[in-house]
Amino acid sequence: MRAAWLRRQTPEDELMRFVVLATVALILVGCGQQRLYVPPSDGPLATVEFKNEARGLPITVLFYEDGVTCKGLVRASFYSQDFAGSSVTVSAGKPFTFTIDHSTGRRYCRQTFMFTPDQGAYRVVTTTGSEQCALVVEKSVKTDGSAETWVPVTEITRRQYKAPFFQDGEWCEPL
Repeated sequence: MRAAWLRRQTPEDELMRFVVLATVALILVGCGQQRLYVPPSDGPLATVEFKNEARGLPITVLFYEDGVTCKGLVRASFYSQDFAGSSVTVSAGKPFTFTIDHSTGRRYCRQTFMFTPDQGAYRVVTTTGSEQCALVVEKSVKTDGSAETWVPVTEITRRQYKAPFFQDGEWCEPL
């Protein structure tokens, strides 16, 4: 005798099962896609180094192929100690927007900034301290015969990080 709650599978049931499984598979495949950064190869270039002075805190570094709209998210690192000291090559004269994220335990910090680099070398230095986090963007300056010095970049815009509905949406907005 069959239990009252058991029933024979209909073609509609099989179709619904296939649709649900295919949808779940597509969602999981989409989550696994990571955009790889392809540095520019022509035109004026700038190098941006990320320096983590947040003792013991791994960092996530995100930046965007379109620095104005924050579209084209690239994850340069994901909660990694190893990324500190790494650099990326970007187009000089175009807005460059990045997000630095570090957290451990009760401490959490996420900052998004935009600046337009000239040709040359830059570095982004992150630090944490007594219940605060700080970030400074510096440009390398060399004068005739002197050693390299780092000067703070003053024309920098803070942006508000936001998670878009879709991966290819806008990841930040003006404050």
